[in-house]
Amino acid sequence: MDSPVAGDFRSRIGRHSRGNGKTRIDGWHFMRRPLFTITCTTCQAKLQVRDPSVIGAIVACPKCESMVQVTPPSGWEMPSEAELAASTEQAANRQPEEAAFQDSKRPESRPTLDSEPSARDRKQRDTSTAGAATVAGAAATVTTPSEPPAEAEADASSPPAENAAAHSPNAPSADVPDYVSPVEAATRRWLYLIGGGLALAVVGTAVWFALPRHAPPVDKPPETAQEPAEIDETTGDEAMPEEVPVAEATETAEFVRWIPEDSVFVMHGRLIDWPRVFRVVSLPSGEPVDPWSDLLGTLRIGPDAVDFVTFACVDAAHPAESCVAVLELAEGHDANALAVEGEAVPLAVDGKPARRFSSAEWPYPVVIIDSRLLVTGREDLLRRLPLAPELLGEEKTRQWTAGRIPVSSDERLLAFSLDALREANWRLPDWWADVDQEMAEPWRIAWTARWFVLTTAPDDEAISFGFRCASPDEAKRVYDALQQVSARVLPLLDHQSQLLQERLKAGSLPADAAAVVDKLMTNLREGLAKAKCEQVEADVWYRLPRELVEDEKVALLEAALPVITEHRAAAGYTLDCLRQEQLGQACSAYLKAEETFPPAAVGGGLVPPETRLSWLALMLPYMGHLDWSQQLQPGYSWDSAQNRAVARRELPEVINPVFGRTTAIPPYPDTHYVGVTGLGEGAGMLPADDPRAGVFSYVRRTRLADIGDGSSNTIAVLGVAARRGPWASGGSPTARPLTRPPYVDGPDGFGSGQPDGMLALMADGSVRFVRRDVDERVFEQLATINGRESATVDALIPAKDHRPFDMPDRVEEPGESAPEEPAEGPVVQPGEVVDLPKVDVAACLSLSVSAMHSGNATLGEFVGVLSRLSGVPISLDLDALEAVGESAGSVPGVDLEQTDIASVLDTLARAVGLDVQTDDYGVRLTLPEERRRVVETAYGADRLPGESIEEWRAAAEIVQEMIAPASWATVGGEGTIRVDDDGWDVKQTPIVHARLSRFLQEWAALRTTAASKRLSWKTVRQINPWLAVDAQLREPVTVLQYEMVPCERILAAINAETDLTIVVDWYSLRAVGV
Repeated sequence: MDSPVAGDFRSRIGRHSRGNGKTRIDGWHFMRRPLFTITCTTCQAKLQVRDPSVIGAIVACPKCESMVQVTPPSGWEMPSEAELAASTEQAANRQPEEAAFQDSKRPESRPTLDSEPSARDRKQRDTSTAGAATVAGAAATVTTPSEPPAEAEADASSPPAENAAAHSPNAPSADVPDYVSPVEAATRRWLYLIGGGLALAVVGTAVWFALPRHAPPVDKPPETAQEPAEIDETTGDEAMPEEVPVAEATETAEFVRWIPEDSVFVMHGRLIDWPRVFRVVSLPSGEPVDPWSDLLGTLRIGPDAVDFVTFACVDAAHPAESCVAVLELAEGHDANALAVEGEAVPLAVDGKPARRFSSAEWPYPVVIIDSRLLVTGREDLLRRLPLAPELLGEEKTRQWTAGRIPVSSDERLLAFSLDALREANWRLPDWWADVDQEMAEPWRIAWTARWFVLTTAPDDEAISFGFRCASPDEAKRVYDALQQVSARVLPLLDHQSQLLQERLKAGSLPADAAAVVDKLMTNLREGLAKAKCEQVEADVWYRLPRELVEDEKVALLEAALPVITEHRAAAGYTLDCLRQEQLGQACSAYLKAEETFPPAAVGGGLVPPETRLSWLALMLPYMGHLDWSQQLQPGYSWDSAQNRAVARRELPEVINPVFGRTTAIPPYPDTHYVGVTGLGEGAGMLPADDPRAGVFSYVRRTRLADIGDGSSNTIAVLGVAARRGPWASGGSPTARPLTRPPYVDGPDGFGSGQPDGMLALMADGSVRFVRRDVDERVFEQLATINGRESATVDALIPAKDHRPFDMPDRVEEPGESAPEEPAEGPVVQPGEVVDLPKVDVAACLSLSVSAMHSGNATLGEFVGVLSRLSGVPISLDLDALEAVGESAGSVPGVDLEQTDIASVLDTLARAVGLDVQTDDYGVRLTLPEERRRVVETAYGADRLPGESIEEWRAAAEIVQEMIAPASWATVGGEGTIRVDDDGWDVKQTPIVHARLSRFLQEWAALRTTAASKRLSWKTVRQINPWLAVDAQLREPVTVLQYEMVPCERILAAINAETDLTIVVDWYSLRAVGV
């Protein structure tokens, strides 16, 4: 029947509600009847006392851990020894079968579940008196009306049959080492998340982990006297625990104990970290490993109830089937609710019984270690856990712990054996840099290491990426490669910034996207300046500053990722063109030698094309692989034992650098280019004179004379972005027709990874660009050899004439020009004002742009984009913005075509009610001149707070501190307040007058409320918002610059190091010579 408490506990665990709704109560504990019940004075829990030896003692409450004296109620009498013995014997003589599996019916309206001591309970219990132990477990039962207690652990007096699984030969010892529980570690010390990656700095992609919050460390518990030995009631002898080496509480993080020593993939972090891992590595199928959805659904636990997860697998080819998964629940959730769910399994882990839930999604046993820790996984792996302390020093374990055992759950850990993942054909990130010819080779060398480890510790200021190598010599090779990568990164970032500016001018990138990417580039430059690479014996460590991947930086990267992806595709465009040109040259060479194009598949027509070798096998001699060709045997299938060795080799000539190496059918590498067989299903079986026939066919060889439409007007080869397959295989992996539009990135899988179209290799060997919006009928006509249609190659663009994103003809590549020597200027002494060169503002603002779309960019971001694009300092008058009811966070919504920067600024200023002010130093968006002049206004006594001139003078001082503090004459401004018997005479701008009037109105309204009559000017001074800013400005910060740099760079560094948002009035600074 349905358990009356299951719903209560489930509501504390999460929101999932699926399951069979049935519960069983397993492992009831049969003890003597309680002697009496006492009440904890702290938590009001009812404590049932069963052991007469604790009467009069002061013990710890099992629920709240407060100290309580065990005092019998008045009138209670101690039972006789005969009555006590009879009660114990009655419980011990119950049949094990009855105890093992009972229906959820109990004598009471709801089951009484004795509270089980968690790992924290066990550790803290050691610090109390020896007598306190007798209340826990069998000696006391916690029952509260509002919260049912958890099921008790069997005590020493329970019959051995009560948990027979725990005594099986294969079960681990029930003795529990003294370790740091996840409850304690997660509650007190864990508040860090790891993320980012070396790849983030290199190619703008990252291992995305949420990041750090600080918490105090866990103190090592004091040494205390051990508990009295438990008595085995069947023999009367002391129960001797098995000799088990015990780890110190501060030596090992709790999650490490639940990772098999031969794991090849280990991850410890938050649940939100999990999908980010598989943006870095992925299975051959490209699908992420996701055990959590099935596991949480089976346990009916919501994702918000999970604090940390640990996943480890021992077989990279089958990770979900060879794993151990650990769930650490968040504060306020209790895993003991699951103790009444599922069915018992003859397995005990760390002395805790296992249960299996009736779910096809997650068939593995689940073990509740304590109230917030669950361990599950393949049964044979669970039998080997928890990991013995002596195994942590073994070489297998040292691989995934990076040679240093994590000591806290606060640490983040991602480790995987690159050898194992390669053998299982996982997709590694070694292809990310393929679009850059200078960085591709060293980047691939870095990933030839044996292990990759990403880790951090709570007190570490860096994110560490480790490459574990087979030897120091191999590590030196990886170290040198990473140094080459690092030297290439900064020029690439400069190139990206230049590309942003060019795209803005071309109108192909909205301002909000440009602002996000530009900010990301600035953060990366600052972070990479602090990066360090070092070799330690056979390990190479690359350390990045932690702030590079803080929460807001990760969010920034995610927002910039679409633009970064487009830029990466643009970088790979030239290499893609080169690959297709080389393939065209090979086809031309074959045509010259054989006087025909190659057939779509090699071998006789009686064998299905999918089993035969592909036309690319015939191209091998013309692509520099004559030896490969000689090893192939066309009479056998492409994946036969005779051809398997060659088919498993990567063929670089048919790999698009934008996609990198892929394997749709492991371990056979794919091709990213396929022959076009014509139009419609079955086109590859048509004769040459059929209007739907294409260049490639399974039943004929195409001659030049067969191409009636002309070889320059016929597409021979197209790239594929989906439905890829092995290059050695015949059939659709290497030759296919056009069947269903759209043909660019459509259902047929054609595509080159470019956002605006794809490349096509024509039958004459030329390469053309096909726009995404090309007419479908034109595409179809160009795919046939004898359609006799009117479409010609003029509908396509020569590949070399196409510019991704409508870019201008020339964007300087990184490292292309020699760096300019910095111009030597006069040394400026502190306080000295120098004459700065004037800026030709009019010429800069006349810069033409094809389009300017502000998108969702804020006013501050949009002005920054315009300033960088024009090269003119553009400042926002924040006081003026406040006066017109706007802020730097307002979204202006500018959308112009065929315009210039000056027109954009005018439109922007009108949109927010400001004016554009220019001079020889820059541009400022501020109020019109007439609204910025200082005017004198009288404030009568009826408008001022207080009744005496002394109070008015005190109020005047406060006003000058709180309202536009930099505008008053006391600090060099123009504003003044003169106090006399009639009130105030204030000289200020209209902006300040408006703010002052509003302030006085709010103060008068506040003083009229009964609760605020005691408000004083001293109180007002304490809530001055400027004081909070001043306190932040006075916080120490370290910004190291090893050379002369512009002031803007220093301010940007301070902005990145603090929580402040610094807005610079460049207009005013230039006006005073700064």
